Amino acid sequence: MGNKRSGIVVEGEPDGNPKGTTILPATHLRLNGEHGILFSGIVDSNTVLRADTVESNSLAGIRLERGTQHLLVQPRVVSRNGTGLELEGRSVSHNRLIVSASNSRGDGAVIRGAAENEFELTVLQNQSNGMFVAGGVSNTFLLTATSNRRAGAMLTEGAVGNVI
Repeated sequence: MGNKRSGIVVEGEPDGNPKGTTILPATHLRLNGEHGILFSGIVDSNTVLRADTVESNSLAGIRLERGTQHLLVQPRVVSRNGTGLELEGRSVSHNRLIVSASNSRGDGAVIRGAAENEFELTVLQNQSNGMFVAGGVSNTFLLTATSNRRAGAMLTEGAVGNVI
């Protein structure tokens, strides 16, 4: 069994952020009660996620929230999580995400309100949609979607100016 909550939490506050954090390829984030990794309030172009394995976490394998900006997210495997990748909030912006999310119990990727992010996204064999976008604005997606139970990509109300 993993951790009761998240495997790794990188959290910033208005008076200071962790800077230059690199999650190395040898890192495995498995079997956590919440997220494999949670980035919350981090603004740093030198923060990089290159973990080897993010799998079997109860909620999102990878979650960005509360104004997280300018990260590079490039794990090797994201598999069998509640949701593979989740971005929450309009202030989550200007991130580059290169992610393959497969076999999630829900959607492979969920983008709620996030704006101006760049995705290279492969979503395979997820139990709901490959990618679900609600309120996402001006994001750019290079998308490969195969064998998801519902749609490869589902865009709903408030999704404006996204390019797939």
